Amino acid sequence: GYGEMNKSAALKGADNKLTNFSSAEEKALVKNVVINDSKADLKQLLTDEYVLNLYIIDNAKDLVKAFNDSDKDEKNDIKYFGSLSSENETVLKKYINDNMKYYSSILDKYKESLLTEAEGQFIANIDDSLFSGCENLETVVLSANIKTIGKSAFSGCTNLKSITYGGSPNAGKKAIDLPPSLKSIGYSAFSGCSSLGGKLDLTGNSALEEIGTEAFFGNGITSLTIPSTVKNVGPKAFGGCLTLSKATIYGSDEMSISTIFDNNTGLEEMTVYNLTDILKNFKCGDTCNFLDGSHHFHLFFASLNYPDTLETIIVKDDKEISIAAFRELNKVKNIVIPKNIETIGNSAFIGCTSLKSITYEGSPNAGKKAIDLPPSLKSIGDSAFSGCSSFEGKLDLTGNSDLKEIGSSAFLGCERIASVHIPGTVKTIGGSCFSGCSNLTKAIIEPEDESEDKNIGEGLFNYCPKLEELSLPFAGFNIKNVNTPDDRAYEDVYKIYNSTSPNTTNSLKTINILGGERIPTVAFQSETTPDRFPNLETINIAKSVTIIENGAFSGCSVKNINFAGPVTKIGDRAFDNCAELISVKLNDSISSIGYSAFKGCKNLKKISIPETVEKNRKRCLFRMLFTKRNHYSEWYNKYS
Repeated sequence: GYGEMNKSAALKGADNKLTNFSSAEEKALVKNVVINDSKADLKQLLTDEYVLNLYIIDNAKDLVKAFNDSDKDEKNDIKYFGSLSSENETVLKKYINDNMKYYSSILDKYKESLLTEAEGQFIANIDDSLFSGCENLETVVLSANIKTIGKSAFSGCTNLKSITYGGSPNAGKKAIDLPPSLKSIGYSAFSGCSSLGGKLDLTGNSALEEIGTEAFFGNGITSLTIPSTVKNVGPKAFGGCLTLSKATIYGSDEMSISTIFDNNTGLEEMTVYNLTDILKNFKCGDTCNFLDGSHHFHLFFASLNYPDTLETIIVKDDKEISIAAFRELNKVKNIVIPKNIETIGNSAFIGCTSLKSITYEGSPNAGKKAIDLPPSLKSIGDSAFSGCSSFEGKLDLTGNSDLKEIGSSAFLGCERIASVHIPGTVKTIGGSCFSGCSNLTKAIIEPEDESEDKNIGEGLFNYCPKLEELSLPFAGFNIKNVNTPDDRAYEDVYKIYNSTSPNTTNSLKTINILGGERIPTVAFQSETTPDRFPNLETINIAKSVTIIENGAFSGCSVKNINFAGPVTKIGDRAFDNCAELISVKLNDSISSIGYSAFKGCKNLKKISIPETVEKNRKRCLFRMLFTKRNHYSEWYNKYS
């Protein structure tokens, strides 16, 4: 009955209040809505291109007079809703029946008198369900002073394409352009507005504190930005937004946020500012208890109910990645962390089995390295990257000159890492740090030039079946013990390499000792467990090493040992029963070779002994060089 009329609604109420429609028929008529306090906006609305089907205005005496003075036949076609009881509650609602022309003529006749009306009080609130179900509503212009959008205010407005406010600098540029005065968006306020799309950027809404449950559920938004002023975001606030691909959250320690997504199958990237502050206020319940202290927030990202399509998370404006912050996000492939990060907490990325890349903002190596940590980093916590089985390529931390500590099991189970290079600045490496890196072939741990406080844990390379070359900063767990002039300072290199049972890791061919002053007693000793290094071919000893303590290599199956520096002393039984040893190259600085130093080296073919070893010491050396007397006589007669 309304033909092809363009149906609009201009709303203005008394006492900061708008009341509801009287019927579904009224709602079906509304196509455009303007809620504003400006006469200029009202004048624009009343141009000939608009025909209004609903008008709510305080002190609307002229419009009432027009109705009362009109022809009786016309009056009968106009139905009244509401009352005109007082100045504070002057509300006129009008329903237009099939005979639209009468209303149109009345409005044209009295539009000038409407423009002279007093502006009245500001509209502050959009009441609950006010436009709910207005399925033909396409555009909304709000008052610039709106503070509250009530529950279900626009829910079910399936054709709503634009909402803005009077005087907005973004009018026509943004589909969702809410006034800066807005403080709260109620439960399901825009739920089901499937035609409301584009970017939802709320950073200009500095007064906004609350976004209700399912507030934008099922919208057509493509990107989302939540400002730090927001204190509460209800469950599924942005759920069902199938076209949403990017989300940005500016966090604060007052923000309460969880389960904000649901069935967002297009979400691919999420950026979070001040993650640490958000986590301080996050609770996941009493059932989330872990020994690492992560029971308050380890499920934060999971609690957002993000979809499997989420591949990239970007963290900004933070100095730490908190304990278990990304725990078990097993679908995320890429994570970008702030460039000023100093700490990565315990279990921070544990169980991120699909994580292929971690880098930092502005990195020159982005896309070139799987593990690209910022130069500002000082510590990596226990199990920080444990189970990140999709990391590939090199783990090279030599650019992290401030890094001091790598925790236990930090990279445990990173199955695809091919090599490891740890700088000398790192003073502590926890046990089992690289255990289970099943494709690791080469590892380097550099010495520190002037360090008296460097520690290495046990079993760094447990279950690394392809590891062939290992470079250690010194031959032991602790630099103090290694450099202590005490035969009782036992240090077991094998337990650094593999603290489990023998033969679990037997690919090692080369060991390089890069620093330290001594090779301590039984450092490479394998006499009691003969298969510790079954395939070891070469041990290269740094030039800083000057003393080989008693029994240092006793029973070791190594074939070649090279000393780069001025070794001055070889202790008793240092190489005894090294049955596979073929050659030993000593230098001119050696002055003492201990009792039975090479006893039992049955395959030794070449040993260079410099003139600095005293003749009588040579006699003692050769006497104990081999177990068979004829071997002793042959060598002694030839070389003495």
